[in-house]
Amino acid sequence: MIIYRYRATLPQSKVFYRIYEVKSNMTLFAFNSFILADLEFAPDQIVMFEGCDADGYLCSEYGMFDTGDGTMDCVTFEDTIKKGEPVLNYIYDIADDRYIRLEFIDEVKFVPMRSYPHNSEGKGHNPDQFSSHYEDIVVYKEDIEEKLEEVLDTEDLPICDE
Repeated sequence: MIIYRYRATLPQSKVFYRIYEVKSNMTLFAFNSFILADLEFAPDQIVMFEGCDADGYLCSEYGMFDTGDGTMDCVTFEDTIKKGEPVLNYIYDIADDRYIRLEFIDEVKFVPMRSYPHNSEGKGHNPDQFSSHYEDIVVYKEDIEEKLEEVLDTEDLPICDE
């Protein structure tokens, strides 16, 4: 059994990433069900996948309805790799064109005791499915701490004699 590793990133975030391990014969529809649960997204939204070449150029579109390239329930990860599409854009907000970029990393050894798909690594909180942009609280916290250090610099304060 072949296992593919993909790096998931958000184009508008330098913080968020996930590493997903998937079976090569897994359909995009089955992965959609997994990623909805993993990212805590509402399951009632229309989503689609864009298959892109290594340079990021759009090659195919896979949705619930056939747009000419196949449907999510028929197309597998192996199919996309064979078509020369190592990059998949998982579009979770079609109206605002917000997506998660899935880039093929490599093949890894199948682990019999592991369930696939599998989130093997990650950083950053899950994106808000309905927000207009990605916000990472950790980044804001670090910024605030730096500003507090600047504000609380007491070296410039006059010394009061009692």
